[in-house]
Amino acid sequence: MKNLRALAAAFMLTGCVSAPSTPEAKADPITCSTKVECDAKWSRAVSWVTQNSAYKIQTTSDMLIQTYGPDLHDTDAAFTVTRSATTGGAYEITFNGGCGNITWGCSPTINNSRIAFANFVNIK
Repeated sequence: MKNLRALAAAFMLTGCVSAPSTPEAKADPITCSTKVECDAKWSRAVSWVTQNSAYKIQTTSDMLIQTYGPDLHDTDAAFTVTRSATTGGAYEITFNGGCGNITWGCSPTINNSRIAFANFVNIK
């Protein structure tokens, strides 16, 4: 019993130790300047969300893609993608997400999903 307590205490203490932080990779920005380019990237954005979300798309328009969710305690992410005008007639597509599990977070992480999304949408 004493060994079990020691093992439990050691396990709990390891949760308090954190690994040295490393800078997270960043997603490339997603921009477009012509209707053809923007429509192609937006179409790929819809495809990525459809293929990679555990939740169905709730809303889709020329400026917004939004899934249902997230469910409480779920590590699956819900996504919101927006297209907004920037200066000079260009547009930027932004990706956000979150999950309902505050203990474990999202799987995969939102940053990893954002990078995969950007890589897919930015294919030329």
